[in-house]
Amino acid sequence: MINIYKDTKNGLTNINSIEENCWIDIISPRYDELNRLSGVFNKVPEEFFTDPLDIDERPRVEVDDDQLLIIARIPISSKKHPESGYITVPFGIILLPNNVITISSVELDVLSVFFNGKIKNFSIEDRKKFVILILLEVAKFYTKYLRNINNSIFQYENKFQVSLNNEDLLQLMKIEKSLVYFTTSLRTIELMISRLSVSKFFLEGLDEDSIDLLEDVSIEYKQNTDMTNVLTNILSRTMYTFVSLISNQLNSTIKIFINVIMCIAIISTSIPVVYIANKILNNIQNMFYYYMLYSFIVAYIFTIAIFFIACTYTIIKWCIRKLFNTKKNQ
Repeated sequence: MINIYKDTKNGLTNINSIEENCWIDIISPRYDELNRLSGVFNKVPEEFFTDPLDIDERPRVEVDDDQLLIIARIPISSKKHPESGYITVPFGIILLPNNVITISSVELDVLSVFFNGKIKNFSIEDRKKFVILILLEVAKFYTKYLRNINNSIFQYENKFQVSLNNEDLLQLMKIEKSLVYFTTSLRTIELMISRLSVSKFFLEGLDEDSIDLLEDVSIEYKQNTDMTNVLTNILSRTMYTFVSLISNQLNSTIKIFINVIMCIAIISTSIPVVYIANKILNNIQNMFYYYMLYSFIVAYIFTIAIFFIACTYTIIKWCIRKLFNTKKNQ
């Protein structure tokens, strides 16, 4: 799909044909659409149109005569990819002498702020500043999703105080995977912005405000990188705590199970032992052996009673704790 926009008195307007000083937004183009664009912009290398559509393309800057290709990676909401959490996809910006072209394999919400008029006082004719504004909005989207991830981690930390389950661990693994994507993308975008900041081709003709805006973009990406590293460390510790809690919970469950089995075994074996010992005592004539066996039986019953009481106390304590946690959860 190809959309063409141009500045008019009524703001950003969708037009039907390519004109000078217009913005061409390309979303998941068909082969014939790419051929048509290559015919219109015959001086633009074909790779400028195809590289941003490669899902594994890394951020970079490439200059060819008076044409500039910028490839960044943009985060996509989990609503569109729930099975993978947040991911990043390549996004290309082609800066031409008279036009700006954006190209991606999926529709991106990051450009909607320009369509909806949320960005004031921008002009497509000021093409380089327009490119900087797009990169700034991409950085803001990273910040938005990182805040969402931070909130998710906080919610899971509170949830761990009440209950634990395997689904929570799987969700944390998705978040960890998203942070890996963010870390890789932000590091390469930082390098791309650094190279763009020293590019003579891009800096030529930029006013002071645009240069300051480019510095703000660089700072924004560095802050996002730092925030991603902090969240990664927090998540690693949270998952370690989560695994430790599951291990402790499993140990408690096994301990209770063993105590229950031991109580059953004590009850089932004590009665026959006492009965048989009583029969033997009645048939012993030698008083020495009688008192020896009698002392052994008393010690055995005392030991079994103490062990039974300890097992019963552990089981009751576990049941009370479970009941308390259930009421607290409600």
